[in-house]
Amino acid sequence: MHYDRLDETPKGDSPSHIGQAPVPEIEPEKNPYFWSRVWRTPRGWKFSLSLNATTALNILFLNIAVAIWASTKDTTGSDDAALRTIYEGSCSKASRLNTLIHLLINILSSLLLAASNYAMQCLSAPTRDDIEQHHSKGRWLDIGVPSFHNLRVIPRNRTIPWYLLIISSLPLHLLYNSAIFSSLTARSYTVYSVRDIPSGSIFSQNFTSFKEERKGASQYDDYDTLEGLWNLGTADKLEKLSPIDCINEYATAFQTARSNLLLVTDGGSNKTNQGIPMREEYSHYLPDRYDCLVQVYEWMCVTQKPGEYCEKPCRNSIPEIKRNADNWRPFGDRVKYCLSQPEPQTCKLHFSTWIMTVVIVTNAIKVAVMLWLTFRHPPELLLTIGDAIKSFLASPDAHSTNSCLVTAEDVKRSVEGGGKEALDGSWTGPRPWTPVRRRWATAVSRRRWKSSIFLYTALLITSLAFLGRGIAAIVGPKSFSVLWNLGFGAASETALITFSYLRGDPAREMIWVAICANIPQLLFSFLYFQYNALFTGMLAAREWSTFGRKRRGVRVSCNLQGKQRERYFLQLPYRWGLPLLFMSILVHWMLSQSIFIVSVVSIDSYGDDFFSTCGFSPMAIICVILASFVMVSAVVLTGFQRLPTTMPVVGSCSLAIAAACHHDEGIPQPDAAVAEVMWGVTRGPDQEEDRPGHCGFSSDGVEEPEAGAAYA
Repeated sequence: MHYDRLDETPKGDSPSHIGQAPVPEIEPEKNPYFWSRVWRTPRGWKFSLSLNATTALNILFLNIAVAIWASTKDTTGSDDAALRTIYEGSCSKASRLNTLIHLLINILSSLLLAASNYAMQCLSAPTRDDIEQHHSKGRWLDIGVPSFHNLRVIPRNRTIPWYLLIISSLPLHLLYNSAIFSSLTARSYTVYSVRDIPSGSIFSQNFTSFKEERKGASQYDDYDTLEGLWNLGTADKLEKLSPIDCINEYATAFQTARSNLLLVTDGGSNKTNQGIPMREEYSHYLPDRYDCLVQVYEWMCVTQKPGEYCEKPCRNSIPEIKRNADNWRPFGDRVKYCLSQPEPQTCKLHFSTWIMTVVIVTNAIKVAVMLWLTFRHPPELLLTIGDAIKSFLASPDAHSTNSCLVTAEDVKRSVEGGGKEALDGSWTGPRPWTPVRRRWATAVSRRRWKSSIFLYTALLITSLAFLGRGIAAIVGPKSFSVLWNLGFGAASETALITFSYLRGDPAREMIWVAICANIPQLLFSFLYFQYNALFTGMLAAREWSTFGRKRRGVRVSCNLQGKQRERYFLQLPYRWGLPLLFMSILVHWMLSQSIFIVSVVSIDSYGDDFFSTCGFSPMAIICVILASFVMVSAVVLTGFQRLPTTMPVVGSCSLAIAAACHHDEGIPQPDAAVAEVMWGVTRGPDQEEDRPGHCGFSSDGVEEPEAGAAYA
């Protein structure tokens, strides 16, 4: 480790504020430049805060514009004016639009999250007065990192806005992704069977005469449906399907492209009722009929009893039915071929006006807090490690003397009993120098590491639970290719969460479905907050440690002077902050594709029925797990790196930071605060007088500490 010698002259000029004449105060109304100073471009942390506030304001305007535009669209369903249909057409196009829209929503929500996180870190940062007040009680505050610890002591005019930001984030992350969602059309249909006429077409008989002959038969109550199917067959507009194709086309939970079906069977030696269609089944999509998801194609397994629908679902028998398609007998007779009525495939995109209203209100709260923080004139905040060094050099802390080698761990271990031991000075006094390069991870408190591990574990368990359920529900092979074919973020009958107790109450159903779909988003938002704090704390420790290797100006958040350097992203540099923001956007989007709203418009002859549930995509969940593993690996590998030098690790602890900034004679160093400084020995130990040496920051030359020697 290289150190400058004591006789080295300081690099660069160090401007001094001592002896400057006071500047006369000018009344605002008499100062022609007053308003230009008020509206001038902010610098430092206020510049970044103003950018964040502007971003949040633009997102608010965009949300309002979209809400106004959507309100001009048709309502979804006759009883729910809160839902609007903003697109109706091709399912493939609806799927692409839905994916792109949710990608945009997650970009916007991640930007709001990052902006809110930045403002919260500013609000929780202490002032020098806060530091003095709590140091006098033997307590410490966090500097340079997002902090819950500081909220107990900072004034209400900063804690209330902080809580407004965190509370407004809850509905934002629980609902924003559900403001726009897709639905698919599940068509109800009637299944008829007819014994084939070997000598001619089954449509050779005139339907009108046939209707008169069979009038009053219960199986012909829906003459209109049968007549429509008969007329299409006569006009050769029904699509002929082989038994295996018929099974593949109709063994789906959401029938979007076909409706009524005619099974042409082989009666064998039984010549009765040849050419006479029999109504066999009315298939209607109605989930949770038996407190479980009953498929609309249960008619393919008519040997089941109603009580067996949940215990022995038809989907489990489909692979066997397909293997024996040539001998398929759903209603007794063997099916020769099917005649299917094709329908145009229709999917929709819906907009929830009440969800967007909640989003707009919470967005407006965030904008108001950020604008208030941007344009008010708060006391000078200690936002970064550089701000703290600058403050403690210019005005030494009176409660951290005689302990220049103290670490954050020493202080926190002493004050766990409520500060009593700290008041007794158990953490102060000379310490022998032990040159050990610590790892980055030691700069972060154990409590933060534990809470981060807990949140990550909760998210991982949730993901694995949904993944396990999705894979278990798959019929047949469960290979990676099968999971891939289910689609990324696509609704599948095997991956639905039922809400039978909510059926019949669309508004209540929509609330719970939206919350269920977005709980993982909320978990990840908390994890992002912790993840950001982990990197912020470790990078602050790295910056602190570099002062033991080379001389440099402190990096401050505002009021740049002399050799000081300015920082716009608080303690997290752009080259670290931007990749973190990108990963946040990516994972939020993948979560929106992992668990999502599945809305179904069930169409039958009695009208349309609209209801929603939650779906999950096993492939998207796998991607979330992989991305989370990458993020965890990144923070673990970063934490295992060694710090540049053997400087004491102070973390974000204000007492430990202050202890390292004292002059060996206890005098203020206003010149050093604006000059290039370095940490090292400023006064060597005197063994004859049994006087320990002193280490600290200095704009003059410093030496390397001697292993085993005492410093205070």
